[in-house]
Amino acid sequence: MKHGYLITNLILAVIFILLSAVIFLRKTDGAGLAQSPHLRLVTFVVLVIFFALIVVGELIVFAVSHRRRV
Repeated sequence: MKHGYLITNLILAVIFILLSAVIFLRKTDGAGLAQSPHLRLVTFVVLVIFFALIVVGELIVFAVSHRRRV
């Protein structure tokens, strides 16, 4: 089961890095608005919050599964 968490976290890390690069390198967003540094930061914070929720969920699942094994 540890390998599943490792693989999942590696995939999530790669996705996070790729999405962060897209956010900071793009000139306009999907609606055609020019991206200012403020808008890029807001978008990045939303991405961080989303991934933080995923990490918290993983930690809860890990804690529950680890407690059942002991």
